[in-house]
Amino acid sequence: MTRTHEHRPALARRRSLALWAACAVILGASAGCTGPEGCAEGACPTGTRCGLSGVCGPLAERDGFRFAQADRLPPVDWGATRADARGASLRDVDRWLLGGSVKGRVHLAFRLPDRDLVEAVLTMFAAGEPPSVHTRLLPFRSAAFSGAELDRQTAPRVRARGHARRVIPRAGDPVRIDLTPLLRDHRGEVVYVGLGAGGPDQPLLVSSPLALDENTHPYLDFRSR
Repeated sequence: MTRTHEHRPALARRRSLALWAACAVILGASAGCTGPEGCAEGACPTGTRCGLSGVCGPLAERDGFRFAQADRLPPVDWGATRADARGASLRDVDRWLLGGSVKGRVHLAFRLPDRDLVEAVLTMFAAGEPPSVHTRLLPFRSAAFSGAELDRQTAPRVRARGHARRVIPRAGDPVRIDLTPLLRDHRGEVVYVGLGAGGPDQPLLVSSPLALDENTHPYLDFRSR
């Protein structure tokens, strides 16, 4: 009995070290296992994933089997429309207006990998002073368009609508919108998606793919298997 009791502290220490090592592998040494880590430039430590809130969280055990690859996709074409610019192309501007009294909409095209989609999250960045009340983001999938020819009068027809999301972002904050339901069954295709907004008369200002700060360009995180 004496020998058994003598070995218990050593066993406890070994278990503690094993737990610490597992934590370091999952969250990374810099995280210190003290709490959630922000998605610095969209990157998360091994074993975690970037959530819609912009915080790195644990990867569920089942996700380890589902996610085989993750791609960050830039848009292959883009444009925007506004009620006060019916015949004007807004492709070559660095910022777009979403919603508000001008009823601004953003249009983006992405070429999807030829793999089964698990999750697709669109990230855009707020620019300038946002509205002080909730903005309701309204994603949709549309018919094909040419960004160079896109204006209010030639806006593509909406094919399907996604889940709305309420946000009050600060300038420079990422705004993430789940497009997974809209993009299923479109593997290997170019998909055309759009984003409108409801809520205050003041529109939400977002960066376009031509913004001077390349870190604020919109992109699609495509997780697949």
